[in-house]
Amino acid sequence: MSITLTNSGSNDRITVVSTNLGTVATGGNYVGATSTVAGTMSMSGSTVTVALGANPTSPNTVASGTMTWSPSASAKDLAGNAMSTTARTETGAPKQNF
Repeated sequence: MSITLTNSGSNDRITVVSTNLGTVATGGNYVGATSTVAGTMSMSGSTVTVALGANPTSPNTVASGTMTWSPSASAKDLAGNAMSTTARTETGAPKQNF
């Protein structure tokens, strides 16, 4: 599976390629250049974990940030109902995520 890390100034984005998961805004400048890396994805209950398999191009160190997930309207449940597109923000104080 491929994961794209999009350089977007102080709020880089993460997208799992070929899925309807949506996009995560990282709240930090984690990459200096947009890159695509291999990764893995697993699910336990309602928690989806995405792991990067390699370092992205031009990685930056970020002290802390707060991530926000924007779900895709293309995702549907088993009955065919569209998923809510309400953004979800990481809870708690800003933290070092990578």
